[in-house]
Amino acid sequence: MKSPVGGGRVRVITIGRASGGEWAAAAEAYRRRTRPPWAWDWVVVPAKSHGGPAARRQEAAAALGHVRPTDFLIALDERGRQWTTRELHRWLSGLLAGPRPLVLVIGGPDGLDGSLTARADAAWSLSSLTWPHELAILMVAEQLYRVSTVDRGHPYHRD
Repeated sequence: MKSPVGGGRVRVITIGRASGGEWAAAAEAYRRRTRPPWAWDWVVVPAKSHGGPAARRQEAAAALGHVRPTDFLIALDERGRQWTTRELHRWLSGLLAGPRPLVLVIGGPDGLDGSLTARADAAWSLSSLTWPHELAILMVAEQLYRVSTVDRGHPYHRD
């Protein structure tokens, strides 16, 4: 993972490790395969080690340093809305057609600080289950690739 990559209108901010084996390589492969207007940049904010609320506040401040006031910020949060792929495609397509760049933020091992979720314009839940940080990154990368294939009529996504 590089920080930042490219210049697209979608940016994914992850709090956590900057690299890490097969999961990172798989997520990067999805990122490289995703075509405009869905192409996305990847910014990694290092996680603090088990620092509790103070560490989460520091992580949030660092992540918010990559968010402009005009960005539409989507927090990946278990309390967010769950979507089918088609619903996600429609929602994100509408946002992408708007004037505000999209930013998705994925929390670190201890989750997102309230200051970050308070700034968020929306929340997206991958599931009501708790996922390892690395798997959440991979799932977001795959879904961004998948919704890009829906646009192109590519057979990757099958209803």
